[in-house]
Amino acid sequence: MFKRIMWVGVGAVVGVVVVRKLTQKARETTPQAVAGRLAESGEEAKGAFQRFWTDVSNARHEKEEELFAAFERGENLAPLLRGDDDDE
Repeated sequence: MFKRIMWVGVGAVVGVVVVRKLTQKARETTPQAVAGRLAESGEEAKGAFQRFWTDVSNARHEKEEELFAAFERGENLAPLLRGDDDDE
C-alpha cells in the first residue's frame, strides 16, 4: 500500500512539473512574447547599425581631411583615391 501511495505522489509531482514547463513554453510562444523578443532583436540590430555607421562616417571624414590637405599642398590625389596609402 505504501508503494502505491509513493508512486501516486511521484506521479503527481511529475505531472505538476510537466504542466508548469508546458505552461511556461506556451507563454513564450504567445504573440506578445514573440513581439517582445523581436523588438529586443530590432533594438540590438539598430545599435549595431548605428555603431557601424558612426565608424564609416569617421573614416569618411578622415579621408576627406586627408584629401583636402593633399589638394591644398598640390599633391597628386590619384594614389589617395585608389587607396595606395604609405601608412599601410
